[in-house]
Amino acid sequence: MFKHSFKHSLTILLFISVVHPNANASIGIWENKLIETYVLDEYGRPRQALLELLDLFGIEHDGSLESIVRATQKNPVVSKRWIRPKGVERWDYVNESFEEKREQALPLLKRLGLMDVIWPGKIYYTYCLVHPNYLQGFRRTMAFLVHLWEQNVRFGDIAFIPGDRDLAPNIESMEQLLNNECRYLKCKENWSLPAFIERYRDKLTKECVSSGLPKNEADMMYMVYDQAILPEEFKNLCYFTTAPKKEDGRRPDTKDTIVAWRNKRRPKRGSCLFISQQSYVIYQDSIARTYLPSHLAVETVGPWIEDWDSHAITSIILDILTRLLYQETKRRELFENQDIASVIRNENGN
Repeated sequence: MFKHSFKHSLTILLFISVVHPNANASIGIWENKLIETYVLDEYGRPRQALLELLDLFGIEHDGSLESIVRATQKNPVVSKRWIRPKGVERWDYVNESFEEKREQALPLLKRLGLMDVIWPGKIYYTYCLVHPNYLQGFRRTMAFLVHLWEQNVRFGDIAFIPGDRDLAPNIESMEQLLNNECRYLKCKENWSLPAFIERYRDKLTKECVSSGLPKNEADMMYMVYDQAILPEEFKNLCYFTTAPKKEDGRRPDTKDTIVAWRNKRRPKRGSCLFISQQSYVIYQDSIARTYLPSHLAVETVGPWIEDWDSHAITSIILDILTRLLYQETKRRELFENQDIASVIRNENGN
């Protein structure tokens, strides 16, 4: 179903429970070391691959995380900014000057842990959360979740955490939604849209029920979930929590979807595995570790990046990377004041 690295997955999982940076046997006290392993050292200083990447794109900085964030997001030379323009979605973004250096950039991005598969470090988690994505990306995420289950990774429950994001017509058209042929995710041959609407009418948006067409990300994720051939046990484990749009009408972001789940589920002490995909794994891990209670041991995993030949792959990953670096500055600032951090992360109690 996936690349050859999936072939001996169970053996790999058992092995990484000892050597993987995510791994530790003590639930509730161990820490995920993804960002310290790949991007920054324990003091927040850039690792060599990041320094080489900054040099490749002519980014001037003083070596501090704060200066790197400023230089990659607010650079006076607009063409050097890694962050995409405000209001432009990731799937619509490309910076041609970045793509001219993709051959030099991709090996560095790979060393930064932004392209290869990230595996879990254990075989049981109290909670599993599945991040949203655009249509085909979510199908790959679902396939990765199923694969982990087939390799005997188990969860107390499984939450899908979509947001109220309008579908993108260019990558989530009706033709693409109804074409459930996916080389990763096995789907039901006799699936039908009307039957799906009837089964989920109390969970779908009113627009979806009235028009018979998915309206937003949550509708789409329900559809993919219904189309897929899933383990029988999922019926008693899976549920959805949907984050609403922001007050100004913008779509919810990763923080919003995680907080919506946190406030609804009110998780107890235990371990929490997020299913993402590259190049989002380390970025979304940092967000989760900022806004979830400290009594949860957080870990984020996901399959390798698929679109190696995308004309915008370098632009997209650099955008994610600079957001990761910004998120880390916020997380580290927050946790310098443990009293504030305790209020934010534990506001729903231990």
